[in-house]
Amino acid sequence: MDKSRVLDGFPGKPNLSPDGGSIVKNVVKLGDPFVSAESKIMVVVIATILTESGKRDEVLKHFGEVVPKVLQEEGCIEYMPFVDIQTMIPTQVEPNQDQVVMLEKWESTEALEQHLLAPHMLEFRTQVKDMIKAVSLQILSPDRS
Repeated sequence: MDKSRVLDGFPGKPNLSPDGGSIVKNVVKLGDPFVSAESKIMVVVIATILTESGKRDEVLKHFGEVVPKVLQEEGCIEYMPFVDIQTMIPTQVEPNQDQVVMLEKWESTEALEQHLLAPHMLEFRTQVKDMIKAVSLQILSPDRS
């Protein structure tokens, strides 16, 4: 699979290195408590998905079909969609009814990369691409300070 096509169809897709390098880059320090013996570091992904107006529920329906498959993937710790709710907390940003936020936790960047290439994810992206306005990814690792 050509990694340059991993997120095809999604506006705002991340730029992948032209040499076919890692989709996700990380820095691993020796002796880091979050790095396994195989030099893998746990990563957390916050994927913010802006849907076309009124399409959020349909996108969530498709997520409902793919989430059980993702949870069976090697290296998947957590994978769940969230939507905004209205509260009385004054510092809350205005809820967006056309947004889905995926919170994901993976054992390693390698597991995340394999997830992006999984057949069910390729099919999912094909099913929802016309309902998605933009996608942004935030990829995090635990603070090691």
